[in-house]
Parts: sequence; structure tokens; C-alpha cells
Amino acid sequence: MSIKKFFLILVAAIAIAGLILGQQIKRAASITTKTKPIPLLSSFAVNLPIDKTDPLIGNPGAPLTLVEFTDLNCSQCERIHSLLYNFVEGHPKEARLIWKDAPAPSILWKNNNTIHEAALCAGKQNQFWKFVGVAFGGKSDPAKIAETLKLDMNQWRECAAGETTKQKISAATQLARSLGINSAPVIFVNNKMVNLTEELDLTQMLNSFIAK
Repeated sequence: MSIKKFFLILVAAIAIAGLILGQQIKRAASITTKTKPIPLLSSFAVNLPIDKTDPLIGNPGAPLTLVEFTDLNCSQCERIHSLLYNFVEGHPKEARLIWKDAPAPSILWKNNNTIHEAALCAGKQNQFWKFVGVAFGGKSDPAKIAETLKLDMNQWRECAAGETTKQKISAATQLARSLGINSAPVIFVNNKMVNLTEELDLTQMLNSFIAK
């Protein structure tokens, strides 16, 4: 076979391959896929154990139960908590909010459990919600918050150092992990997990439950 004939065959083969590739690309471009929308609430309920020592605000017998797994060192958690807290404050008979600690694992020297233990002990003196309202984001020293709230400091320190308090936070963290919660915030409405997307108007969603 001459070189000229070889190159002609090669050019023809390349042209045919190009046509086939072009048709495949055109076909692929015409294929449309529909993104399946993610529901605002999970389709199944989860059995969430509620302990009598879990911080709670609102009506204990309310038809609407909100459970937040949250981390006091998380800025997004602060925003979500504020929305939930204000909602329950505005609907004290219809809703209740239950707090579940979900501190992220410690990084190097920082113990993320410490601030949660401090808040829990403030709760022993009926100042839990005021304490966490200031403590979010690690912006203040726990002892200074306790002093500002006029807590019994000896009682507060003894509680924070106690094994019972540490076990309580540890148990809450283990519960979060058992539910597949690796980072906070995570919210449950009547035992169904909320899909916290950027587009979600959480207050509007909660109001829809009250309206029912």
C-alpha cells in the first residue's frame, strides 16, 4: 500500500470517528435529568429519647416538639437556635424546645465539651437558656458568664468538674453519633429530621405546623 493511500484511509477513518463522536455528544446533550426534590422533613420518624434532665422551654405537653442537636462553638447553630427559641417564646402553649448537646470532637487542645458542661451546670441553677444565649461562639469565658448571671460559683464549679455532668454530655454526643449526626445543627420536628437548606424559611415552616 502506498503512503498516499494509507493517509487517505487514515483521514477517512478520523472523519468517520469524528462524526460518530459528534452524534454521541449531541445525543448526550439532549438528555435531561430531573433532580428529585428533597422533602423538608424526613419521611420517617426517629425514636428520640427525651431525658428529664434535658433542658426544655415551652409547654412540656405541647403538640409540637422541636429537638435541636447543637454545638455552642458553631455560628450556624447560634442562628438556628435563636430562631427556634424565639419561635417557642412566641408560642409557649403550642410548642416546646428540647436541647441536645452535640459538640464537635476536640481539636488539639480545645475541649469543646467544657462549655456544654458549664451550660448544663448553669441549668442546675435555672439559668441554662440565659447562659447559652451568651455562650454561643466561644465569645465569653464560661466563668465570667456564670458570674454575670450571679450563679453560686462554688456549686457551679463543683458541678462542672463532676463526673455526672461529663457523662451527660458524653451520652448526648453518643446519641447524636448513633443517629448519624456528625455535625450540628440538626433539628427534629415531632421526631422527623428537618432538611436545613439555605432556601428554607424555618420560621414559616414552623408556623405552618401551628396553623394546623
